[in-house]
Amino acid sequence: MKRVMDWFFDFDINSPEDQFIYDGRSVSFNLTVGEQVDEITYIDNADGRARERTLCRRACTGYGNDRIRSQSFSDGFHSLTFKAIKDDVIISEKTVDFRVDSRDPRISRTDPTRGFANGMFTVQFVEENPVALILHYGNSLNGFKTKDYPDDCSTDRGRWDCMTKVNLSEYDGQEIEYWFELKDIIGNVDFSRPISLDID
Repeated sequence: MKRVMDWFFDFDINSPEDQFIYDGRSVSFNLTVGEQVDEITYIDNADGRARERTLCRRACTGYGNDRIRSQSFSDGFHSLTFKAIKDDVIISEKTVDFRVDSRDPRISRTDPTRGFANGMFTVQFVEENPVALILHYGNSLNGFKTKDYPDDCSTDRGRWDCMTKVNLSEYDGQEIEYWFELKDIIGNVDFSRPISLDID
């Protein structure tokens, strides 16, 4: 297929919005073209196995203008290239990048859970787009502190294992309480259950 880019051809992608974060998997599509074309297609460049999909075939003046139309996307990053095609020529092509984050962050496990604490804390959570992981620790006697960044994290398909180490010497011989706070890209927050431990 030939590629002839006509810079004077109106091809507007009203939705999905570029650099937007959607909190649901169903994303509305609304496209308009300046003149009638034979076909409007898109492909998700972020999906290595994606195939080009046709939104409109024959006498296309847009998509999603006459009634609400949407497509479903998995959580994560997407980069869609839309094409307006006429007489087997791509007369306009535009790319829109966005993210989908439909699930709330979920902390599934923390450690230690009983006994003594030596300053090493681990947390396991599920989240595609984490932006902050905060350890809260301390007691009412010496005060509570926070540590914003873990020392080490590994991830496998959205499941994270993180470790962080803090100096607990000022709490020696006392009992502390700790919990983790997890934030995602949308602003949703999850807190782990507070756990009380002795310091040795």
